[in-house]
Amino acid sequence: MPAPGFFHLLFIGITFFQCIFILLQYYIYKRIEYRYYFLYILTITFYLYLSLESQIGYTAVLSPYPNLAKLLNIPLVLFSFWMYVRFGRNFIEKHHYEKLRKYIRWIEISFIAAILFYIGIIPFNVSDRVLNIIFIPVAFIIFFQALHLFYRLYAQRDPLNNFLLSGSVFIALGGLTGPLIGLFLPNMGVGNPVTYYSLETAVIAELILLNTGLIYKT
Repeated sequence: MPAPGFFHLLFIGITFFQCIFILLQYYIYKRIEYRYYFLYILTITFYLYLSLESQIGYTAVLSPYPNLAKLLNIPLVLFSFWMYVRFGRNFIEKHHYEKLRKYIRWIEISFIAAILFYIGIIPFNVSDRVLNIIFIPVAFIIFFQALHLFYRLYAQRDPLNNFLLSGSVFIALGGLTGPLIGLFLPNMGVGNPVTYYSLETAVIAELILLNTGLIYKT
């Protein structure tokens, strides 16, 4: 296995361990934010596993449907980010959430609409390049919505919010950077390491911040 595949596999191991850890936390504390955080990490792990399969030229999970991994690429990322938003709305204190409700609702609507759109075009077997080109305006729309929410979150001056804010910034930048760089490369498919290296780096930073934040809140 090439070196990039090894480090990619190592990262998948980290996120898989995080899934188990969050499940244990949910079992102990029964807090709904752990449920959404588990779905976020699980979806990221599955997305990266499909990327690894494509990179090393081996397909096990979706072997009967070789093109499905490519077509699920962006919907999986969007769904994971949506679950992260759901986690965030339950992570912050209730009185803070009430002030941010309408901003969070619009971001969630944008994620749901984008996910449904990408699922709807799966039967048309759209090329990698077209999928990523469409993703850029979608990502920017959600990103600018998130910037407004980030400012509102920061303005509340709550130490707990700062953990979520910092992690969200990393995730937003990591999710946007890969497709932007990929626009200038010949291979933009699910097996292109550029499309997930920035996301992996962002998720690692977010895991450190949010695990600290969960401990702080608990």
